[in-house]
Amino acid sequence: MVDITGTIAVLSSLLGIPLIVFGFIYMNGRGKREIELSRLRNEAARLELEKERVHLLLLQAENAKYDRLIEERGPFEIHGDTDLLRPLDALLGAFARQRRMKLAGDYKPCYRVVT
Repeated sequence: MVDITGTIAVLSSLLGIPLIVFGFIYMNGRGKREIELSRLRNEAARLELEKERVHLLLLQAENAKYDRLIEERGPFEIHGDTDLLRPLDALLGAFARQRRMKLAGDYKPCYRVVT
């Protein structure tokens, strides 16, 4: 009978060692891709937050512009059906008293209903 243990040992080392080495290389590459994907997700979340911050700044600037217009020109006059406009005016006032609207101070309408 032929002793093949040496042959099996040589073949297993020729096949097994490269498989183990390339397996670690593959796993390391996959880990790097997952880290890069996580970094990109964090960057996307940071950019989304920055976009929302800029949007908020633009809204604040626009509100300041309208506040200046109201101060310069006085309250706007709304002409229309008083049966419709008076209840809407009362509804806005009720919302302000109940704190359903985000207001910096007391509610002061920027309009006047004209009959």
